[in-house]
Amino acid sequence: MAGDRHYTGDRAALGRFETFFFAAISTVVLVRAFLIVTGYPKVGGHGLHVAHVLWGGLFMGAAIAIAMIYPGSRWRHRAAILGGTGFGLFIDEIGKFLTSSVNYFYRPAIAIIYVVFVAFYLTVRELVMRRPLSQPQRLAIASTALADLSLGQLGSGGRAYALSVLDGANPDDLGEHIRSALLCQPVPTSVAESRLTVLREKLVERARNMLGHPLAHIGVYAVILTQLVVVLGQLAVLIVQPALGESSGSNTTMRVAEVVTAASGAYTLYGLVRAVRGDRSGALRVLFRSVLITVLVTQTFVFAEYQALGIIGLLVDLGLFGLLRVAGEAKPDAFLEPDLA
Repeated sequence: MAGDRHYTGDRAALGRFETFFFAAISTVVLVRAFLIVTGYPKVGGHGLHVAHVLWGGLFMGAAIAIAMIYPGSRWRHRAAILGGTGFGLFIDEIGKFLTSSVNYFYRPAIAIIYVVFVAFYLTVRELVMRRPLSQPQRLAIASTALADLSLGQLGSGGRAYALSVLDGANPDDLGEHIRSALLCQPVPTSVAESRLTVLREKLVERARNMLGHPLAHIGVYAVILTQLVVVLGQLAVLIVQPALGESSGSNTTMRVAEVVTAASGAYTLYGLVRAVRGDRSGALRVLFRSVLITVLVTQTFVFAEYQALGIIGLLVDLGLFGLLRVAGEAKPDAFLEPDLA
């Protein structure tokens, strides 16, 4: 998945979508967790209730406005976060709109939400990454990087990605002019954006140095073992709870959940084997796939059956996803992913 070399589309676009996607999932989890802890409070009074689906629409509208008004990839990245948050707030209340009783607690709602997320992710990934970039698309991506350069938003990863995209384009005058411009020093037009880019570069460089440290394999082992604990914990819940008669799912559904979770655990163990053999990049790539399997598939079953119990594992997986994205920027040979902002 993340490291498949036959994917030829715009990886920066996929990175922005993944940011949107995980912002949406995080929002659903955090909202459900907050409502559970606070006893499901209502915002409003005197016959009025301000449902958070309304805030979701507001956030998505603001994200669209930002994407239309502000130039530069950095703002598109921020719009992805804001839009993902809005989409999460919107889809979290799907139970209200599928039941005549306007029932937020409609039990299949969580499973439906995750089916939507999985279908959404796989469809967009297929559309973005399976379609080879055309000559105009390559020039457009490089031109966007050039705009980022003029805004002080282009880091070394983004510059390298834009140049690699141009390498696959047919040589022409426009492409060569863009290449020459990309190799120029940025014009300091925005002090704030330039400072953010410099700070980001320092963080990525620090992460790159940490990954290159002789003891970095310990950190890789720790991340892999964390994912393994999450997967084994989920597998134990799926096996033990139904055995105690506390599951409402069918035997077939639970068996499928157990098989998928066991497969994710086996994949994590495979990543551990690759790390032990010294293939750190391969281990990170395999772990990234294991996290995706857990988030996209296993959590569907866990949430469908146990609702809030799935929050802990998902929060850990979202944290691992963030760490792996940083590792992907600092060590692009592990994920073949560009600078995503």
